Amino acid sequence: MAAPLLVAAAGLLLAGCGGNAASTDRVDAGVVRPVRPQGDLPERPPPTAAPSPPADAVAATRAAPVYQTVFRFAAPSVGIDLPVITVGVVHGAMDAPEGPLPSPFWREAFWLDQGAVPGTPGTSTIAGHLDDTAGQPAAFWNIRQLKVGDVVSLTRLADGVTVRYHISEVDVLTDSVAASPPYLHRLYGSAGGGVDDGTARISLITCTGHWRGSAAGYDHRFIAFGEMVA
Repeated sequence: MAAPLLVAAAGLLLAGCGGNAASTDRVDAGVVRPVRPQGDLPERPPPTAAPSPPADAVAATRAAPVYQTVFRFAAPSVGIDLPVITVGVVHGAMDAPEGPLPSPFWREAFWLDQGAVPGTPGTSTIAGHLDDTAGQPAAFWNIRQLKVGDVVSLTRLADGVTVRYHISEVDVLTDSVAASPPYLHRLYGSAGGGVDDGTARISLITCTGHWRGSAAGYDHRFIAFGEMVA
């Protein structure tokens, strides 16, 4: 399947990956291709219809995203257990919401609601902040300690079902490699232009490496891949 949003992917992949210059790690926001989500789960409501405002008031009248908590993510081997909220696509990139401290976004993971519902065929993509604007550890601070063979899980709050995944690969990549089509296809599955093979998978992503300033962000990505445990 063609993926036109992969053009100039490197710049889009790094969108939303800013942070505190004193810190060393931060969340990734990647390129995805809009598709309908699968499964019976809550979705973000569309913006409320309203009369067209004056041109200079458009930004003020746009509806803000509504984030819903739909899963709980656990990685016991690295001490992570936290809520997961739905996010969509913002300007061609996976949304990575932030907020002034003590916003809950720094303590939550993000599920791309245009990917697979956990436990169904396809790729469920989960991202999270590693540090906050003060450089303090956030949701995915420990995720880089994951190793091949570890097991992580997503519990669907709608029905209480817990889906477990065996981590099969962990990578630390430069941002340019992470933004390349082969990795985008794996990271997002069909939502990122890849082709799903009928296997239920999980991908986890955050930033790592060295801070290069607000314009360039961090120079590496941590990515982990896993498959559902039968």
